[in-house]
Amino acid sequence: MVRTYIRKGDHGGDSSKAGLPPCYWQEKGGRAAAAATKAAAKAKALLEEEAAKVAATNRWKQWAKHSDEQQSTSNQLQTV
Repeated sequence: MVRTYIRKGDHGGDSSKAGLPPCYWQEKGGRAAAAATKAAAKAKALLEEEAAKVAATNRWKQWAKHSDEQQSTSNQLQTV
């Protein structure tokens, strides 16, 4: 029995007729540009996460303030 190897292509480019064209990443700026883009996305995600934490803290503070006001009025009514 003879096995035949059918070549499916490389990592993209013209030889595989699929994927990225040759020199795609070099035209986009290479690894340095990809690393800068990744770092910018990570920094943006951290800023959004911090903003979400601050917003959540403010919501809890408002809820606690409102809750304390209700308790103080109910305590005043009970002591009268």
